[in-house]
Amino acid sequence: MSACFEATRWLRHQFMARGPHGVHSPLVYRMITEVLTRRREARNSLKPVEACRQRYLADRGMMRLEDFGAGSRRRETSRSISSIARHASSSAHQLEALWCLVRDARPDLILEFGTNLGLGTITMALAAPEARIITMEGDPQLSSMARQQARDLGLDQIEFLSGSFDALLPVLAGRDISPDFTFLDGNHRRGPVLEYSQWLLSRCRGDATILIDDVYWSRDMSAAWSELCSRSDVPLTMDFFHFGLIRTGARLRKEHFVLRLP
Repeated sequence: MSACFEATRWLRHQFMARGPHGVHSPLVYRMITEVLTRRREARNSLKPVEACRQRYLADRGMMRLEDFGAGSRRRETSRSISSIARHASSSAHQLEALWCLVRDARPDLILEFGTNLGLGTITMALAAPEARIITMEGDPQLSSMARQQARDLGLDQIEFLSGSFDALLPVLAGRDISPDFTFLDGNHRRGPVLEYSQWLLSRCRGDATILIDDVYWSRDMSAAWSELCSRSDVPLTMDFFHFGLIRTGARLRKEHFVLRLP
């Protein structure tokens, strides 16, 4: 059902998506002509990430997963590491886009919902080596594996937190954090996505970016994304199909763009 819905939405997105022509927002125009076109630079920087992916893909070891959200269409409680890397991790193309976005944002603090095997986490650490990263993962085994990969690469600016987001967010709230860049990829249900987005929006103190992955993963996820795009307190939204971007800032006006990913 979800895969069929996603395919239908892909065709609709392809019909509606714009390229640089007809985009009158300078910020968005720059996003698709300068920021997201730095693929070669991203690819060179992400060679360690691709090496991690290949090691995961070759690992036939089994894991019993503890999933707090709708994180995968494959409902087995036990899965091979290879299967997780193949089906639950972002593609190389998506990680390149993530690298470009983080590199351009130059954040001081990055927050990630859903560490998984840590490929996205490492990507962001390589894109912004001076940034502090806090990443949350419900399954302790996945969190431990990602932590080891980061340690092997000498990436010590990452704080790994294991547990449900609902349990961890009050802890972070007590620390009064205000992330400049957030990667939300740990729960694909409408209610939690809206709840976590509201939590983030209430803590944005100036220009900030929220990247929501898999916005057309299901009807439920699509409904959450549509609701966020229509909210008056969400000034600028960009729909790249595989992910949606929210930008906040006092200088931004209410606009929504459906865009092709360069």
